[in-house]
Amino acid sequence: MITNKLIAPGILAALLVMSPALPASPEPPEEPDYPEERLKVGDAVPHLHFEDVYGTRFCSHDFEDWVIVYSFADRVSHKEFRSVIGPAGLEVEKAHPELKIVYVGVADLIVVPTLFSEFVLPILRMLMNKSNQDLEEAHRIWRVPLRMEKARFYMVPDFTGHYLYTFGLKNAKKYQAFVVYKDKIHAAFDPSHPPYVDYYLPVFDRLSEQIYPPKEAPSSQDTPGR
Repeated sequence: MITNKLIAPGILAALLVMSPALPASPEPPEEPDYPEERLKVGDAVPHLHFEDVYGTRFCSHDFEDWVIVYSFADRVSHKEFRSVIGPAGLEVEKAHPELKIVYVGVADLIVVPTLFSEFVLPILRMLMNKSNQDLEEAHRIWRVPLRMEKARFYMVPDFTGHYLYTFGLKNAKKYQAFVVYKDKIHAAFDPSHPPYVDYYLPVFDRLSEQIYPPKEAPSSQDTPGR
């Protein structure tokens, strides 16, 4: 009687024997021209396509009129990043409810073989679910309305390093974050920066003035009755 234990090795052996006879695969696409150094304030960010841990596909161009906060962290550095970005993000929402902000958290998974991605993704979904619960609780405690029409949150796995390399990063052992608007970096920060509220909030103050410039007061010549 032939068992599955015998069938599986047999199939594997057959595939190994047959593989030299298979037609040659087409030439792989050229490697993207990644920057050699980390992108900095003022640099342009190319349009990027994503698929998050839930299978939702989107691209940066979908949020052309939004402020995009890209963050990069691994299984260790994401804890520190969450501890500092949470209060700073709430301060921004309190100060600038008019801004539309999308948070794209990129999980550095370069060390994980792509073969095991199907096992890693459920864990990432659990982490994202927990993060969403914490987010709702924090908004309740801070009494800041969670306006989903003006906020988006995504977790994107990066098994190949494509997103890291696009920003000139080799890994995310130390978290990295970038504030982008209209494909331009307006702020870049990491653990070496000062307290987040001191550094983070002024970035959005400036962006708010740029996106929603204050109306100029009418001059005396424009004032009716003069």
